[in-house]
Amino acid sequence: VPVQRFVTVPILCSLSFLGSSLILYHIIRRAKSNNVKINPQKRMLCCLSGFDIIFTAALLLQAFMIPKSEGGFGNTATCQTVAFLQEFGFATLLYNSALSVYYLCKIRFGIQDQIFAKRVEPW
Repeated sequence: VPVQRFVTVPILCSLSFLGSSLILYHIIRRAKSNNVKINPQKRMLCCLSGFDIIFTAALLLQAFMIPKSEGGFGNTATCQTVAFLQEFGFATLLYNSALSVYYLCKIRFGIQDQIFAKRVEPW
């Protein structure tokens, strides 16, 4: 059994899980305390963090939920469940790309948040 599966991956996933949780907590807490609408950047960051939490939780469970025949503690159903949850990792890539488009529109073209939210964000 490789050390990476039970030592390195859980440590890195835990740090990612913690970081994404803190980002979500900070944005939601600030929005509730100030009674302010969340701008497009923070909405995309919330979605990215939420999907990252799901993805890293799946990676944490991956080492343990693979079938017993392959060195894990799970069965075929748990393995398929973890594989399904890992698909949320693609959403983090898409939201990262959406943030890049947001910064392009904001910095290069000077588009205001309200216009971005109305014309670009729905896409």
